[in-house]
Amino acid sequence: MRQLALRRAAEVAPAVKMLRVAEANAAKADELLRDAERTLETARTKAADQSSSETAGAEGAVRVADLAKEKASAKVAEAQAQLETAKAQAQARMDAAARADEEAKAAEGARDAAGVAAEEAARKTSPVSVFISRKTQRLYVRQGYVPVFEGPVAIRDADKPIGTFVFTALGYRDASTDVRWSVVSMYKYSEAMEPIVQGARKRGEGNGFEAIAADVTAAKAALDRIAIGPDDRERISEVVLPGSSLIISDEGASIETGKDTDFVIIMSGEPQGGLKTRRREPRYRDDDFFGGKSPFGFFWN
Repeated sequence: MRQLALRRAAEVAPAVKMLRVAEANAAKADELLRDAERTLETARTKAADQSSSETAGAEGAVRVADLAKEKASAKVAEAQAQLETAKAQAQARMDAAARADEEAKAAEGARDAAGVAAEEAARKTSPVSVFISRKTQRLYVRQGYVPVFEGPVAIRDADKPIGTFVFTALGYRDASTDVRWSVVSMYKYSEAMEPIVQGARKRGEGNGFEAIAADVTAAKAALDRIAIGPDDRERISEVVLPGSSLIISDEGASIETGKDTDFVIIMSGEPQGGLKTRRREPRYRDDDFFGGKSPFGFFWN
């Protein structure tokens, strides 16, 4: 559609050029007609002033001037006809170009709208990520790496550590809409905040780490300490799909959380490598992930 609009626009220039030529020819024909009319008027005036002996020559001059006027009038009529044709052609080309441009814009708008709708539909079918922070006493929801909403939560004994856990929705239970969840504990024992430490390995023992069972009791205790409002709980339950995750942590969301990322949580008691020395501009509560003002804010570490 855009290519057609470009072709229609390119066709306007030759038509406009022909219109300008026709306008110039019409102007020349008008000038010739005025000259012929002045010559004829002069010839007639002289003929009226001549004596009878000179009348024949004067009348001849009048006839010549009159013939020149007729030819000039014919030229004017022809030039005007060409001008009207050129105007019609130029206007038709401009109208066609305008229509093609409007159609191209409409098609592009429809394409963009369809793309946005497709992205939104794809996002709405993506798993959600829910992050609950003891530090901020709030929950945050992202879907398809895009912030969806946030709200307050009540955490019992909010001054005491709750640990860091990652719950993942695995799938639906048989003949049920209930979702099966798995949990990963970032500490061996949540209440004591004891980190998981692997023992030293000998050469040839392999590069893998031994899997340590999550502290399910501590994870359940962390869930029991959290109270989510009924409206927020309903909104979350409507969009939970297999692959969705729930993160509970004492920490707030890291400043590394941004556009096209999921939640990034940096555990303050663990090594942070280059993240600790990297210089980043601080974000404030009213700033969204993209640097603008968000309809809902986020606290950042």
